[in-house]
Amino acid sequence: RNELKKENYNFANIKPSEEPKERIYSSNYNPTKSANDYLEKYGGHIGYSVCLSERRKGYATEMLSLVLPKCKELNIDKVLITCVKENEASRKVILKNGGQYESTVFEPSNEKYLERYWIDVNKPA
Repeated sequence: RNELKKENYNFANIKPSEEPKERIYSSNYNPTKSANDYLEKYGGHIGYSVCLSERRKGYATEMLSLVLPKCKELNIDKVLITCVKENEASRKVILKNGGQYESTVFEPSNEKYLERYWIDVNKPA
């Protein structure tokens, strides 16, 4: 399995208040134009997660919408983002942010099918 290099990512945490007791969500994105082979096929430029207690509140949609302008600043016109085929919530987040379905691939190390989407950061969602 290809390991992802942490230095390729920037992390952002947003909390609901001044108290840093619980992280609501975090995002990461690969700020380079070309990712390593694993990211290019399975991971993409952007990933996000939301803690269980804060799901279904729009945080992931907002998080992704906030990261896309950063990609544009880095002259990345199209970003790849993937989600597990069965993850309806993540699919909706991607689609709300302008994601266009490309393909489904099998990721062998986790034995999961991943849907690949592209987002053109120059187009409004």
